[in-house]
Amino acid sequence: MPKIPAEKLLAERPREMRNSGQTDVYYGRAWILTHMLYQSDTRDGQMSAYVAAINAGTDAKQAATQVFGDLEQLDKDLNRYINGKLSYSLTRAPIPVPTNIQIAPLSADEDAVVEARLERLSARGSDERQTKARDLLRQLVAANPANAEAQYEYAAAEWDMDDDARDLPAIRAALGKVLAAKPDHVRANVLLGRMLLHELDEKGEDDPAAWREARKPIQHANRTDPLDPVPLYAFFRSFLDEGKRPSEPALKALQRAFEIAPENIEVRVSYAFALANRGDFDAALALAQSVAFDPHDNGRGEAMLKRLEEMRDEHAKRTAGDKNTAADAEDGGT
Repeated sequence: MPKIPAEKLLAERPREMRNSGQTDVYYGRAWILTHMLYQSDTRDGQMSAYVAAINAGTDAKQAATQVFGDLEQLDKDLNRYINGKLSYSLTRAPIPVPTNIQIAPLSADEDAVVEARLERLSARGSDERQTKARDLLRQLVAANPANAEAQYEYAAAEWDMDDDARDLPAIRAALGKVLAAKPDHVRANVLLGRMLLHELDEKGEDDPAAWREARKPIQHANRTDPLDPVPLYAFFRSFLDEGKRPSEPALKALQRAFEIAPENIEVRVSYAFALANRGDFDAALALAQSVAFDPHDNGRGEAMLKRLEEMRDEHAKRTAGDKNTAADAEDGGT
């Protein structure tokens, strides 16, 4: 395997590797470094410490030096590891998680739509697959009209279609059947709220009372399951749909959604920009760091990081200008 020094591997962003035609080398060597860090007794805990430092906003090279020490020695260890025999370990010990996980059997209705649901979720991004998933669920609800879960999945599949291909009356009818059977269905209430907000946006509604009314199903979903990040994020997004600055409760909802689902890139990005809009650029850039180093996102994470850095610099210039103006005014008054 061609060698990329450990320092370069840890400090440079994936885009720079792509530009130099070293993507495959970068990818393979990054994985073998990860494997070594997890397997090495002498470097136990370093991987977690490095990721924590990156997520805290520490510069990549600085974080690497702080955690791994001499990067030349790390490189020598990596080369030695590559030339050795790869090992693995088996354990029956449970993996500790910081929450209480409960497992419950699926109902008959839920079990009947598992495959269709998985196909709907995996079809996103492909018009052809989305259409097939929607048509499959349409057939399923026609054959099982009393299945509330199938009705919800069909409504969600219709909603996933482009605006000009959605059947909004069919969505409303399906959601009506779901909520008649299960008034507290969390995701159905969220989808109903999103549809109501969409309709207000489409007709240019500017009555705040109408927007508050449209948010009620989303708020009901949140009360039903406060640990589901989807209603929390939908509540935050509803203010953007209205064209309003998110309220303090909306920002707290976004923060809570991020705390529950930090792995969700859309939520992380929204939270980063929300922090930046409030002037908390250090925290915003810290959230963006891990996304910017993702080799699979075609540079979108780096573009986000660049935009946040521009916002920070623009804010600094405005602040400096305001201070200069204030100082000039003070000098002129003396």
